[in-house]
Amino acid sequence: MNTPSRLFITCLLAVHGPVTNSLLLAQPTHAESRLRQALDRFIAAADKGDSKTIVAMYDPAFTNVRVADDGGVVRLTREQVLQFLERATAKPFPTRETRTEHLEVVGDQGFVLLVRIKDLGQGWEPMFYSLVWKKHGDDWRLLREFVHQRTLPKTR
Repeated sequence: MNTPSRLFITCLLAVHGPVTNSLLLAQPTHAESRLRQALDRFIAAADKGDSKTIVAMYDPAFTNVRVADDGGVVRLTREQVLQFLERATAKPFPTRETRTEHLEVVGDQGFVLLVRIKDLGQGWEPMFYSLVWKKHGDDWRLLREFVHQRTLPKTR
C-alpha cells in the first residue's frame, strides 16, 4: 500500500474508529444526498470546462490552497481562480478517474475527500482533494479546496 493510502486510512480511523458494516451500509441523509448532487455537478462542470457553473458554485469567500511535491504552497483567492479558469476552460485538463473517498455533513458544512487522476501537462498523476462546502438554503457552495498534487499546472 502506498503512503498516501496509509495516511488516508489512518486519518479515517482516527476520525471514525474501526469501519463497521453498519457505517458502510448507512443510508445518506437528505443533506448528504444534496451535497453529493452538488459535488457531481461541480466535477462534471470542471471536466467540461464549464466555468459559469463552477463560478456559480463557489462561495463568495472561496479559497484554493495547493501543495505540490515539486515545491511550495500556493493560496489562491476566488478572483485568482476565476482568472485561471477563464484561460484554462477552453481546453480542460484531462481526467482519467475520480473517486469520492469520503463525504459527510456536519451542521451547515460538508466535507469531501476525492482522488482524481489528471494530466496537467506532465503525464497522469493522482491529485488529492479535501473540499469544504457551506450550505446556503438547500444548495451547497464550495468554500475551501485543498489540493495535494505532484506538480503545478503548466500555463498554456
